[in-house]
Amino acid sequence: MILLVLSTTAAGVYVSDKAREKVLICKELLQLCDLLALDIGYRNTPLGELISGLPFKRLGFLTIEKIKSRGKMDLPFTEDENSELALFLYSLGKSDSKSQLKLIEAFKQYVSEMKNNYYEKYVKSSKLYISFGFFFGTVISLVFI
Repeated sequence: MILLVLSTTAAGVYVSDKAREKVLICKELLQLCDLLALDIGYRNTPLGELISGLPFKRLGFLTIEKIKSRGKMDLPFTEDENSELALFLYSLGKSDSKSQLKLIEAFKQYVSEMKNNYYEKYVKSSKLYISFGFFFGTVISLVFI
């Protein structure tokens, strides 16, 4: 019985962590935008070199092959958000520096809104997922008794 309660609670924690992961990915995307804007403003490193040296933990999906082919990004976001990310990355390096900086700033605002939305959802539902997991396991255990 205790194992059932623990496993359903763990399922609630897992779902909560998935919601938190979206927020953390958005934070790293915002850091990527800052890094890109800084690089375009001063060094203008080729995108392949810049992508290969990224220090981000959650942006491992970024490869130059996916960017060049405008490949589908494997992120826990909606299809539209993943498409927007792929389009943004594909557009990098295809225009002059000023246009790229405007593109980066627009994408940064888009990701910032995404982060705020996902953070609100995470705060609202994180404890709820864990509580539902615990109480669901408790109810099932009581039914079996």
